[in-house]
Amino acid sequence: MTPVTPFKRGGCIELSAAGHSARDISARLSLPLSTVYYTLKRHTQHQSSRDRPRSGRPSKLSPRTQRSIIRDIEADPRQPFSFFGRQHEVSASTIRRLAATRGLYRRIVRLKPFLTPRHRHTRKQWAIDNAGRDWRRVIFTDEASFELGKARRTWTSRRTGEELAEAHVAPLFRSGRQSVMVWGAIGHGKRFPLVFFEAGAIKSQTYVDKVIQGPLPRFVRQLARGWDDVLVVEDNAPIHQSNLSCAARAAEGIASLKHPSCSPDLNPIEHMWSIAKHLVSQMPKATNTAQLQDQIKQAWGAIPIEVVNRLIGTMEERRAEVQRNHGWHTRF
Repeated sequence: MTPVTPFKRGGCIELSAAGHSARDISARLSLPLSTVYYTLKRHTQHQSSRDRPRSGRPSKLSPRTQRSIIRDIEADPRQPFSFFGRQHEVSASTIRRLAATRGLYRRIVRLKPFLTPRHRHTRKQWAIDNAGRDWRRVIFTDEASFELGKARRTWTSRRTGEELAEAHVAPLFRSGRQSVMVWGAIGHGKRFPLVFFEAGAIKSQTYVDKVIQGPLPRFVRQLARGWDDVLVVEDNAPIHQSNLSCAARAAEGIASLKHPSCSPDLNPIEHMWSIAKHLVSQMPKATNTAQLQDQIKQAWGAIPIEVVNRLIGTMEERRAEVQRNHGWHTRF
């Protein structure tokens, strides 16, 4: 039978209702006579000119088997769909289609720092203590390494909104590898100049000389023009918490805001580093550290202040999410 459009089917029915014969309709619409007869017969039987739903090929999986497969995926979400296909003697595409009907899709595992119960308690208490804080009065600082290596991606099967469930998060442990090390700071309306360190591990004395007794007091004064109580966020790295660094901050009159351990999601400068690294990765590959430093400066300066303010503006949302999650990871 020749395929016929819904428009021509409607024409067949209208012409028939107007008293035209099937042969006349066939000639007028350039349709085979059998198609006209079929269309009119179907309209008489079903009062519709549209195609009837097709039953399609029967599913290879019984409802009981489908439930079993979904339970297996939820119990071991890191396994690829081909693994469950071999177990149930069906193709991976069949498993994929079934999982999609339940909202399960393959996604890259989120890398997050490992959190102990103590870490979670500290994070939750930090969230409670900082309720109502004006985050525009805070300078966020951090160091970053610009040795860009390739990280292996791990996949998991999850539903939308489950990216932070424990089964779908992989702990991220810091390594000791370093390349070009740089210190940065941001505040509301401020993207402060970067400070670079020599190759190798950063010593407390070096940090004091180049940062605490270097540009940091000036940055605090710049942000403090509108407020008196500007605080500085540093993570819990040994060079930040050493007696030498604490004494230097006290001497400079720099007030600190306590930062919980293993909590890069509570420091928006981490997102600044991600943006800068992405911009550097789009540039021609540097052949020496001097070129790489120039590229880092260029990338840092290319990030709009509106982005800085938007990141700092998320701090209250981050704080509230930590409190709701009882110290567990946030989506940031």
